[in-house]
Amino acid sequence: MVHLRQHVTIAFIYEVEAVTRRILWIKSSDPRAKVLVFSSWNDVLDVLEHALNANEITYIRMKGGRKSHVAISEFRAQNSSPKRTDRHQQETKSVQVLLLLIQHGVNGLNLLEAQHVVLVEPLLNPADEAQAVSRVHRIGQEKRTLVHRFIVCSFSFSFFLFFFC
Repeated sequence: MVHLRQHVTIAFIYEVEAVTRRILWIKSSDPRAKVLVFSSWNDVLDVLEHALNANEITYIRMKGGRKSHVAISEFRAQNSSPKRTDRHQQETKSVQVLLLLIQHGVNGLNLLEAQHVVLVEPLLNPADEAQAVSRVHRIGQEKRTLVHRFIVCSFSFSFFLFFFC
């Protein structure tokens, strides 16, 4: 089953690329738009951080714990303190993307500054998905809320023939 690992790796790369392209599209259509990105996996958020850096998209990552409020306040600010586009280059830009683990970022947050919610992978619990969307789509939101869901299918033609023929 060597081929299975290749398909998983390729699917993972396509998923990160698709999410990055969507964020770039959002940024091009509305440069001031803010995006929440939810994932169930730390590794996915790690790779997304690299992709966002490579594409000069400003972001902050909420990891839970004591510094969560710092990440949230930087995301909420219109012109935040120097933010990550490159580790050596500091620029004053508004943070456009907040990366969150679904386990840390769904309960009790009001993030009306965001207009877009990106769900990197399907969530097993529909209540978690509803909570994630509710961070943005709630009373007081003056802008339209858009939810972007990503599903990666990495089946090869031979896999299709094996299972369905």
